[in-house]
Amino acid sequence: MFVSLINFLIINLLLIACSFILNFFLSKNSKNNVDNQIYSIIVIYLSLITFLLISLGLLGAINLLNVSIVTYTFSFFCISFASWKRVLRQSLKINSSKTKISLKPLALLFGPIGTLALAKLFVALFKIPVEFDALVYHLPIVSEWFQTGSLMNIYYTAFSGPLAYYPSNFDLIYLWSIFPLNNDYFLNLLNFPIIFCIPFLIYSICRNYKIKQKISLFVSALPLYLPVFFQQLGTVFVDGYFVLNMLFSIYFLQEIYKNHSLTKNSILFGLSLGLFVGTKYLGLPFAIIIWLWFLLSYFTKKILSIKNLILSSISFLITGAFFYVRNFLDSGNPIFPVDISAFGIKILEGYPSASSKLSNSAIWDNLSSLSTYLEVGTSYFTMTDIPGLIIFLSVFFSLIYFIVNLFKKFINKDILIILITSIVFFILYLKAPYSYRDLIHNVRYAMPFLLIGTINLAYLLNKFTKYHSYFYLICIMAFSHSLIFLLLQPDHKTFFNLWIIDLYSEYFLVLILGFVFGLSTIYLKKQIIKYNLTLISSVCLICLVVNFAFNKREFHKKDFYEVYYPESNIFWGVWNSGLWIEKNAPTSKIAYSGFNLHYPLIGNEFKRSASYININDCLKCRYVDYKNSLDSIRRDPSFNDWFSNLQKNKIEYIVLDYSLYPSLENYEQLWIDNHPEFFEITKTFNTASIYKLK
Repeated sequence: MFVSLINFLIINLLLIACSFILNFFLSKNSKNNVDNQIYSIIVIYLSLITFLLISLGLLGAINLLNVSIVTYTFSFFCISFASWKRVLRQSLKINSSKTKISLKPLALLFGPIGTLALAKLFVALFKIPVEFDALVYHLPIVSEWFQTGSLMNIYYTAFSGPLAYYPSNFDLIYLWSIFPLNNDYFLNLLNFPIIFCIPFLIYSICRNYKIKQKISLFVSALPLYLPVFFQQLGTVFVDGYFVLNMLFSIYFLQEIYKNHSLTKNSILFGLSLGLFVGTKYLGLPFAIIIWLWFLLSYFTKKILSIKNLILSSISFLITGAFFYVRNFLDSGNPIFPVDISAFGIKILEGYPSASSKLSNSAIWDNLSSLSTYLEVGTSYFTMTDIPGLIIFLSVFFSLIYFIVNLFKKFINKDILIILITSIVFFILYLKAPYSYRDLIHNVRYAMPFLLIGTINLAYLLNKFTKYHSYFYLICIMAFSHSLIFLLLQPDHKTFFNLWIIDLYSEYFLVLILGFVFGLSTIYLKKQIIKYNLTLISSVCLICLVVNFAFNKREFHKKDFYEVYYPESNIFWGVWNSGLWIEKNAPTSKIAYSGFNLHYPLIGNEFKRSASYININDCLKCRYVDYKNSLDSIRRDPSFNDWFSNLQKNKIEYIVLDYSLYPSLENYEQLWIDNHPEFFEITKTFNTASIYKLK
């Protein structure tokens, strides 16, 4: 394991080095600021991982060995080329920043929320993935890729619909994070760097709009104090990565408008927008708006060439097109299972039940009822608190400001673009599928609007300098309220599991000490020996806590399950079935039926497989094969066919639980009861039963 971990660290460092080199050559002789260089390197690094895994996945060859071989080979040529050009040392440097920000406002704005984030980080080091969406399809999809090595194998998400067709760029990052330890340990940690990148991007975007530094600094802290963003920390949610790439695309679009390094920024705009669209179907309408602003720069300002438009489009396809093309090849519909219609005419067919589920699931579809406004407002405020209210009101005031200026025959193009984007993004939130069906949970669909609204707020404030002191005071009060809310909010599933901090408080203090040591290096840059010793001490202390948490994580697995899925929960039996199989048959092949929470059966080390076995004569059929069937995947039930399919798949255990779908015909249970010569019951947990094939 240690060798694998070191190898994984090396290949990541090599890819980062290659990102530096590629950024250098893309920049040519242009003098890009520090922000542009750092964001370019991050986007190139993410794009390299995405492209590498897609390429290997097409060949059915995803594993750590092949990833290592390709990375070492690519890095060798990349570094050799830079050496041959005699720019290797120069390409691995970043220009120093001329911008100076006082540490006092940074400590005031980010210190309190950073301390809470540190508490979430400590919990995340022990926590296993428990988020519903992750357990139903994100992690089972990743396990399919990890076990088969192929991205062309579409996981059979039985009883939850054809969810495995959804774009999965962030799932590729999950897959990448599994390689060093062959388990899911790092997955809960991914959102920490992602969410904390967002304030930097907001700040840079605001500064590109020539918004004053102090305002830019204050509004950049807003997203961290929004509960909907803060809850992403320590979880296996994809929304943080989704909006991060949206911000990257907006930033590089700004750089294009500034007429800086057009070729480079056009490529990076395409890469980041592709990463955005390749993460969620929801990104498509948002991306269209951003792409329209991009085209506007060509048709109005004439600052782009056809060459740059083509390069941007190719870059977009490299990082964003794979899952859409795969879906088209598999189902004939790039956004399967959703229907594609125009003017009431169905152009491409989706999956019938999926399309029917979308009906009336959006907030927009329910606005005719007055109660909807109260429900939406309550949910929005719960997940965004006072900062979210400030952002929403800022869009309203910007509209008034624009209308007043319109009467004065003065049109500010920047405020017009930001205002239109904010309003359209809010409408897209209201029209997002499932935004109404699970209101509080799906306020996360408003995250693109909240970020654009934050930029709108900054731009509006920049126009009214005499109100700045009031804004700063309101911000401090809003941040304080959010902190109290985050600490006292009773929903343990969303925020903290304080019992783990109480249990290992001494290690939590060590973690805090490690980060304090790391931050103290800011003051020691001119004292090289002290700087190095402090930095090494910081890394060692943090690694000590991580190692301790990793070793204790398995011990506390059941504790976390019981907190999130107690015995009163409908999935308690499935969780405990997974734990029992992990203990008694850790490498077995499992069949399931009746429920959609599959990941507990697979396990966090991916040693087992869990599959829905078709009950008819079609061994390898998936949802797309049943789209014209009235009974979907449950058509033409036959014991002989089912038993034959079990044998062909070498199934050893069967887990059944029909409590989630009481109206479902439980054919498997009836067949097992009628054929005791083939099956024996080994364990039951509430409504879940485990059977072994004799």
